[in-house]
Amino acid sequence: MNKELVKEEETDVVVRFGDQIDFNELFRVKGKKGLFVLGSKVNKSGMVRMIGFLDYEKSVTTNQNNLVCLGHLRFQTEMGKEPVLMNDVFSNLHEFYQVNKDKEVTPELSDFVPNYDPNEFKMRHAVQVLGWFDEVITKITENEIKSNDKKED
Repeated sequence: MNKELVKEEETDVVVRFGDQIDFNELFRVKGKKGLFVLGSKVNKSGMVRMIGFLDYEKSVTTNQNNLVCLGHLRFQTEMGKEPVLMNDVFSNLHEFYQVNKDKEVTPELSDFVPNYDPNEFKMRHAVQVLGWFDEVITKITENEIKSNDKKED
């Protein structure tokens, strides 16, 4: 009996920008600007303390019903198309800015949510997402600077 060895094709795994971020740890607090992380567990009455993602001194205590986890967000697209996840949105934005890094260009809605449903994804949503993206980029930049400073010591 002849046994054939099947050589599996080697595939390069591409890790996109958004795949490097744990969006399940980032929250939006309704009525507050910016991103937050959990500062405490939810208590018996449903209250939780949230800490600012960029500014740790910024904190707010709110009801858990006012929290929106970025990892659970789905951006609706045209009929028959899969919703776009937050990690894909951030990856699309990162790629857009990499391609256009030498230009003063603002992304269009379709640049970060392809095939978006115009009835569901509005300009106000895009502005909010761009703000979150800027916060994450700022945090990454701060961490890189701190890491480089520690290496020099």
